[in-house]
Amino acid sequence: MDNVYNAPQADLETEGNKLVEFYSVSLLKFTTLFFITLGLYAVYWNYKNWSNIKTKKTLKMWPLARGIFAIFFINSLLKRVDERLKDSQIAYSWKPTLIAIMYIVLTVVSDVCDQLAEREIGAPLTFFVSILLLPFIWFYLKKAQVAINLAVGDPDGRANSQFTPANIFWIVLGLIFWLLVILGLLDSLGIVNLDS
Repeated sequence: MDNVYNAPQADLETEGNKLVEFYSVSLLKFTTLFFITLGLYAVYWNYKNWSNIKTKKTLKMWPLARGIFAIFFINSLLKRVDERLKDSQIAYSWKPTLIAIMYIVLTVVSDVCDQLAEREIGAPLTFFVSILLLPFIWFYLKKAQVAINLAVGDPDGRANSQFTPANIFWIVLGLIFWLLVILGLLDSLGIVNLDS
């Protein structure tokens, strides 16, 4: 007999709504959200992967902390993905440790350059370096996303390919931010004068 005082429990393993261990997303959606948010989507991406792992494996962890401090957890995340691929006998040629190392190095360098630019140390060069590193960070995370999509049996990320209202909100916010970034760069280069 059910306890009437317990909160209703959702059946997370139902057909059509099967809980997966990792965060599947289409490459188009992943790429759009990554670049439009200047790479901040990576925090959410890491959080979602760890959140799925926590729920699926019923582990005690803080997915949000693992998302924010991803450089400390990316290697273990990618090792989990690699183990899942091997257990499922899915062939995918990648080097998860190398991807983790490159992600960590590029993210740290980008963050340091961003902090230097905010303090006007080496600006605008430090800001340019921070922005120019984004495609390289994306490149390595994209390889990881392909592996994740394969590991969860959704190679094209179709289950998460539609842009939601929340995604649209972040895209609009990102476009406004990009406009401000471009205006700030043009001002720092003396092409436009925003002080007048």
